[in-house]
Amino acid sequence: MRGEFGGGAGAAEGHAGGAAHRQRPRRAGLLRGECGALDPHEAAARLAGAPLFLYGTLLDPLVLERVAGAPGLARRLRLALLPGWERVALRGTPYPTLRRRLGVLTPGAVLRPDPVAFARLTAYEGAEYRLVPVRVARLRQAGGGASTPLWARAWVAPAWRAGAPG
Repeated sequence: MRGEFGGGAGAAEGHAGGAAHRQRPRRAGLLRGECGALDPHEAAARLAGAPLFLYGTLLDPLVLERVAGAPGLARRLRLALLPGWERVALRGTPYPTLRRRLGVLTPGAVLRPDPVAFARLTAYEGAEYRLVPVRVARLRQAGGGASTPLWARAWVAPAWRAGAPG
């Protein structure tokens, strides 16, 4: 688990002059270089019930319901497209992540989980992923055309972990 203070072990050790050096705590919830990304603990507290864009293993109804501990949750999935992001492999794993790429539409679904399901989904995604704000287009269930855009959050790993398109 990451500490409250940046800099790793020994970051609050003394510096020149022998006085103890006090560092400022990191801004909770922000991942460097990704404005708006939330760490898992802050996300669980702030975003339960907010729309999530799912694009990987959680699209499988059996996986979603098992992980969330909520039978029937998959019935609340709403088809959506994510413009400007590409689904790629998470380097060194069988799992996906997203990376920005103009002109690409990534299919997925939007879900508004309850707080308990949200906490369980966050734990499943793990510390590697951060919730990043994205603008999705929900699909009309009957006609299939895109509807009004919606702000949601998607779990995205750091860009350096993004591998080949998946």
